[in-house]
Amino acid sequence: MFEPYNGSRGAVRPNRRLRLPAPGLEMKLRLCPGAAFILTLVLVVAPLRLKAQQPAASSSLPLNGIVPDTVTAIRIAEAVAEPVYGKRVIGHQRPLRATLRDSVWTVVGTLPPNSRAGLLVIEIAKRDGRILRMSHGPNVLPSHP
Repeated sequence: MFEPYNGSRGAVRPNRRLRLPAPGLEMKLRLCPGAAFILTLVLVVAPLRLKAQQPAASSSLPLNGIVPDTVTAIRIAEAVAEPVYGKRVIGHQRPLRATLRDSVWTVVGTLPPNSRAGLLVIEIAKRDGRILRMSHGPNVLPSHP
């Protein structure tokens, strides 16, 4: 591996100065090809693995989740449903009701009596705001009653 300067007798004396190479000269390490490969692998791969294991600074979520209350759940449901079904359909489903069960907000539309229109149902994850389910049609019941 390495061969440090050991003086004339083969042992380093504590009171003797070590002789360093002159500026501009390079110290040569004697490494076998296998050791050089392993050293390169450790110096290149280890920092990449350590960086990959660190959580992203922006990944922290609020303790109450992204969707903490019914007002937020209804706003998200309206924002997601309007581009898909249109303002008119969402307007006929008002008022929307939101209920929380097992960390999932279920937002359901309200139909007038004797209506043949489809019922709007949107399920939203409380923790991160993901849309788990969105449907609009006859006889559509929420999976979380």
